[in-house]
Amino acid sequence: MVLAGRYQLIFMDMQMPIMDGYEATRVLGECGYKTLIIARSASAMKQHVQESLSAGCTEHLAKPFERHHFYKIIDKYLNKVENPQESKMMEQDREIEESEEYQAIVNRFVSELNEKLINLESALTNQAWELLCSISHNLYSAGLYRFEEFGQLNQALQRAAEERNQPQAEAYVKSVLQPGAALKQAH
Repeated sequence: MVLAGRYQLIFMDMQMPIMDGYEATRVLGECGYKTLIIARSASAMKQHVQESLSAGCTEHLAKPFERHHFYKIIDKYLNKVENPQESKMMEQDREIEESEEYQAIVNRFVSELNEKLINLESALTNQAWELLCSISHNLYSAGLYRFEEFGQLNQALQRAAEERNQPQAEAYVKSVLQPGAALKQAH
């Protein structure tokens, strides 16, 4: 599908099922595809950043990322802007956040949050590490909805779950549950 299109930039999720982003990037390179590829990964560890670059990615963006990092990449590679104070994308971002469609997405995320938090606690109690990783991976997308701190807590929780570190995972689950409840009340 990608090979058939003409894209200026690809954001590659490095943890995709079936074929991960490292392999997909290598395959694109082997096929002669020259588009810029920005790795998106939950990890900011030097090893993973280097692995992304070695696979053929132009840059590595750790999730959850703050929007200004995203805009800097867009401006750097597509808009060719040096040190923008207020990019056009930031203006557009404010307009999007004020739209009904965006509010519907945020409301849906928040409405599903309670069930996810219950499942998160249950996964920890049952030491269902893969499920805990999956739920926390999903929840750190909250950073996209301006809940950056909540997203970062879930990223740390995912790392603890990957390491099967029970005490650390318990501490992060407690930390996640508090702002999670606050998000529900705020909406």
